[in-house]
Amino acid sequence: MNKKRKQPKKRSLFISFKIKPMVIVALLMLFSFGLSYSIVKVSTLAQPKSQYVIVLDAGHGGLDGGSIGCTTQVKESDLNLNVVKKLQPYLEKFGFQVVLTRKGNDNFSDNKVKDMEQRESIINSSTPNLVVSIHMNSFPTSDQKGAQVYYQEGAEESQKLATSIQKQFQEHLDTNREANHGDYYILKCSKVPTVLIECGYLSNPEDEANLIQEEYQEKLAYQIFCGIIKYLNIRKN
Repeated sequence: MNKKRKQPKKRSLFISFKIKPMVIVALLMLFSFGLSYSIVKVSTLAQPKSQYVIVLDAGHGGLDGGSIGCTTQVKESDLNLNVVKKLQPYLEKFGFQVVLTRKGNDNFSDNKVKDMEQRESIINSSTPNLVVSIHMNSFPTSDQKGAQVYYQEGAEESQKLATSIQKQFQEHLDTNREANHGDYYILKCSKVPTVLIECGYLSNPEDEANLIQEEYQEKLAYQIFCGIIKYLNIRKN
């Protein structure tokens, strides 16, 4: 007798139908995230070694409050530390070791020179690969606004890092400023790429209103992080 051949089972369309809503949800989540922040494709970037060290310097502190908000009288030193503490986890989750020159609202000395010398000591003892100093700007008139990144004149790698971060600011924050060289003590503390970031003007009411908001501080921190990662990727390639 001839045995009946088993008919091949038809593929069920039910499985593919169930997957589609999940894919749609994932795409919507990605789209939503992209609206809030620029997306850095981490998978295409050079993954850092755990020994890679970045020093974050929150400018001022303690008796030295830095600039004062024109409307709220907020201290620059407080805002600087807020941005640093929001930037730190982005860097650490990516695999960097992060060293802070100050962890609280205190400084090392009432003497400005000694304070800066102690920051320099922390930087050099950490043997970092990058140094990023966070500040808020001020001007005698209220017409100046926007975030800007500074580097030591003649320091080629520092200029590249500053330009990378500034590009993020130009694309995702309300500023048309360019990266510029500046004569700051912190920029001379180490031979590694070092930048000083003025996150905005506390003498400008619009900038001040943004800078005191945690959401904006988070956005600033994220764009700085993106600028650092893009700089390192270009440097490696």
